[in-house]
Amino acid sequence: MSCHTTITTYGGVDETSHVSLQQLFETMDILIGGLNVINDDTQRLTSESFQYQHSLQSVSEDASKLKIAIEATHSSINAHRTNQQILEESLNSCKQQLDDQKNISIDGTLLWKITNLQQKIDSGVVLELIDSKVVTIKLALFLILIYRLPMIRSQAF
Repeated sequence: MSCHTTITTYGGVDETSHVSLQQLFETMDILIGGLNVINDDTQRLTSESFQYQHSLQSVSEDASKLKIAIEATHSSINAHRTNQQILEESLNSCKQQLDDQKNISIDGTLLWKITNLQQKIDSGVVLELIDSKVVTIKLALFLILIYRLPMIRSQAF
């Protein structure tokens, strides 16, 4: 018995399948390349997202620290304003005490400082003129009568 095997080649079909497989592989290569690009972009965007998140946390912490520093500065400014007001009041008190000391005499006479004398003379406020000299102020006379002060001498400054 002889055996003859008949091999039929479908050259046209094999070649068509081969071309189709080749196109399929090329398409898969393109898709795999696209997926690799998408994967790389995803990793890059994830990394950037973490960096932005870290930066946002840093900015938020810095903003909180800045807010605290600003509040401390405002408190300090308010304290300085209060201290300045106290110092101004103290300075005014010292000036008043100094002015009061200028009016004290050693020999027991009371010196009365008359400020803005010409203006008071011109306006006729509580001044009397006798023989072109300022003799006294009506209030000084009143004090002499009420408190029986020994002597009041007025000086024009």
